[in-house]
Amino acid sequence: MKESPIPTTPKSMRDPWHLTRPFHRPNPSHNDQHVLVEELNALSVQERLQMYDEIHGVAEMPDETPEFVKQKIQEMKHHLSGIAPKSKKAWERAVYLRPSLVTDDPLHLMFLRAKRFDPMQAANLMCVHFENKLELFGEDLLWKRITLQDLTAQEIEMVRTGSLQILKERENRGRAILFASIALYDLQDMKAFCRHIWYVIHEVVQDDEDIQKRGLVWVGNLYGDCKHTQILDFCWRMEHIFKNWPFHVNSWHLCFDNPTLNAFCKALALVSGKDLRMRQRFHHGSIIEVQYALLTFGIDLKDGFIPGQGILSSQFLDQVIQRRVQQEQEIRSQEVSYEQPTSRVALYPNKQDVLMGRFKLARDWPGNLFLNKLIALQAPRYLEASNASRFEKTVIAMEIVQRIEKDSGGRFLDRSETKGVWEVVDEGVAKEKVSQALRTEANRIKKMTAGSASPPLVL
Repeated sequence: MKESPIPTTPKSMRDPWHLTRPFHRPNPSHNDQHVLVEELNALSVQERLQMYDEIHGVAEMPDETPEFVKQKIQEMKHHLSGIAPKSKKAWERAVYLRPSLVTDDPLHLMFLRAKRFDPMQAANLMCVHFENKLELFGEDLLWKRITLQDLTAQEIEMVRTGSLQILKERENRGRAILFASIALYDLQDMKAFCRHIWYVIHEVVQDDEDIQKRGLVWVGNLYGDCKHTQILDFCWRMEHIFKNWPFHVNSWHLCFDNPTLNAFCKALALVSGKDLRMRQRFHHGSIIEVQYALLTFGIDLKDGFIPGQGILSSQFLDQVIQRRVQQEQEIRSQEVSYEQPTSRVALYPNKQDVLMGRFKLARDWPGNLFLNKLIALQAPRYLEASNASRFEKTVIAMEIVQRIEKDSGGRFLDRSETKGVWEVVDEGVAKEKVSQALRTEANRIKKMTAGSASPPLVL
């Protein structure tokens, strides 16, 4: 049988959506009814039934047998290898610095579940996910878990308001409830908004297989002083987040009492994608009326709509944050031992470590750049020792090794892809790397002195 070619990344994935980039806000209008009609007609009966089943929590989930999961992960990795390098730069950088990501089956499985086990879509989503993470949190956190300590004071305050929560209680089908109080949001700083959402949602989803399998039910609280532009900005951003982050949203429920929002929300549905449009439900009325309406979908929110009470009370939110901090400390304690200078194995390198190899990522690593400075300072001395004993040159090389290891707390690390870790090399290997660099720099100086300049040393 002829093997199907490796698919390339779709154009939409090669230019991933940038979370903080300014965008043109859609203009909801009742004159766009034909859009809704055309897209509804384009859906097959099977697609409609699948969406309705997911909305009500009765959709069948795939049987995740070990053989099935193994096959899908292999197919996903196959598709990953076929994606254009420019579309997976962030992923490849994360994998290089944390090689265990390659064999991290739970990570791959999370993306597969988000895309209902479509390996190609899961591979594309993973690349976009790491591009988004790089844009939001920078290179220092690209291959690490995001904790409360990584957020700014403004973002931590967003967490403390409870404006976005994954509730501990589930709806009657066992699915998690993502609850958002839009009136509590200040959307002036969109990057802070997205970083906060990442922390609240993603850091919970990646540890909860039940959410990955069953998906989320999103409930938007529009009670209070919610402006039309504020709702539109929030919903438009959330729609893009749901499309580009590794979790599945089964349904949207917007709840409000302002009669002017009734027509606005219906018009908002017209500018949403067809998948989201089929999953949207609007509940207009008093808090009690809306609570009863949600109960028809199996969602019990007795205490979620009044600021300062129930799940929006400071006491409840403080307990949630305390649990999160405790969980993060437990996870962090498992990794911190690998970061110690005395550890012979590292999950990922520290800034002061020197990385073996000639890859660009290694050459630009802070520890390697510091080694280059030491080499440049000691190269003239090494050149003078060229006519002396070999012992003196060895002493110079060992002094640099000691400077890295003892004074800076760094290690000379070699990447092991098979083991998924970085390993400390033997002292002799570290000395040979330094000696080779000293010889190269000494020869460059000698040529410059003779009038034949060479490019500066790059390890």
